[in-house]
Amino acid sequence: MPVKRINKKRKWNSRIKKRRKQTLYFNARVKKSALGIGILAVLLAAGWFGYQKIMATLVNSQRCLLTEVEIKNLKYLPQHEILRLANIPSGVNIFALPLKEIETRIETNPLVKKAQIDRKWPSALIINIQEREPLAKIIDQEQEYLLDNEIKAIKNPLSYSIPLPVLSGLSLQDARLPGLMKFLFVLRKQGLGIFQQTVSFTMDTAKGLIMQLSSGLTLYWGDPDTGKVMENMRRLKLVQDDLDSKGISLQYIDLRFKNVVVKPL
Repeated sequence: MPVKRINKKRKWNSRIKKRRKQTLYFNARVKKSALGIGILAVLLAAGWFGYQKIMATLVNSQRCLLTEVEIKNLKYLPQHEILRLANIPSGVNIFALPLKEIETRIETNPLVKKAQIDRKWPSALIINIQEREPLAKIIDQEQEYLLDNEIKAIKNPLSYSIPLPVLSGLSLQDARLPGLMKFLFVLRKQGLGIFQQTVSFTMDTAKGLIMQLSSGLTLYWGDPDTGKVMENMRRLKLVQDDLDSKGISLQYIDLRFKNVVVKPL
């Protein structure tokens, strides 16, 4: 037999052996993986049945009957409104309650951004409320709406008015409203307390934004540009510090011009 044919035969046999080894290795890995998956499935099933058994014990325990509901982080909404929405039966086992359903009911109130309920051993519920944070309010068609930094108009669900700055000179459909709300959000963060002193914000076609402070001082702010908040606050402070040192009270401060205009009382 020629040497060339012998070499080809040897190479062919070598390839066959190599493929057999690969097949055997692959089969072994598959069996090992299948065994691992089987063991994992058994452990999960055991854990699930164990969990079910524990839950069944807790649900039937007299020690876990509801005795206390604690509501946290309320600023605007009264507790009785949260309890009304939660509608939790008295004497119920806390582990038998559908917490997600109760959270969903509470979140139907437009002032509630998120509700989260946790069980507290052995017989209490903790309801954590994240309320929306309104920045101002607006009267539109004789109805009071609250506006938060997400530009969400919330029809006031309370029986009383929340002490917030009033927006005037525009409506809920006004195209300027989103920009103004973004400005108010920045002003509250960077305005050195001026936002908290403001009673009303008025958008005037000719003069721009006019701010009425609780002290009686009027600020003519001009264009509500978020990029000019810090600069205007710096100019305002310089003027106020100077006039306060001289004992001069003001009727208004006009920030629309490079040289600030003031009118004493």
